[in-house]
Amino acid sequence: MWLYNKTTKTFNPKVIQIFKKWFVEFSSDSKMDVKAIANFILIVTEQHRNKQRSEKFLRKWDKDSKGYISEEDFLMFYKNSMVSSIDIVWQNLNSRGYNNELLLPEEIVEKQIDVKLLARYLLIMDNEKFQAIFEMLNMED
Repeated sequence: MWLYNKTTKTFNPKVIQIFKKWFVEFSSDSKMDVKAIANFILIVTEQHRNKQRSEKFLRKWDKDSKGYISEEDFLMFYKNSMVSSIDIVWQNLNSRGYNNELLLPEEIVEKQIDVKLLARYLLIMDNEKFQAIFEMLNMED
């Protein structure tokens, strides 16, 4: 699954929805302050909280110096990261349980297979063909 198309310079809408979901999860009143950013970093990167790292992140992505980042700022961070550090974005997605199809384990739907269409079922149900298989096995070269 693609996250960013370099040719068309577009982002996969599904991954954008995931990042919006993350923002809602970690923000309060549509704002992520230093504490929320630290929690986000801890959960997504599985690294210990680091106030300096959180403050640095806030300074870089809080374009209006509001003291928090907005959803727009958060999305801009990930859009920039998808262009420059796609492997890290995939690591973030994987750490939250997303697979290469951008699905969580509980979103994966197993295909239902009609066993009556399988070759082994068809052979077993036709006694003549079933016996022919054993005859072939007993044949000498």
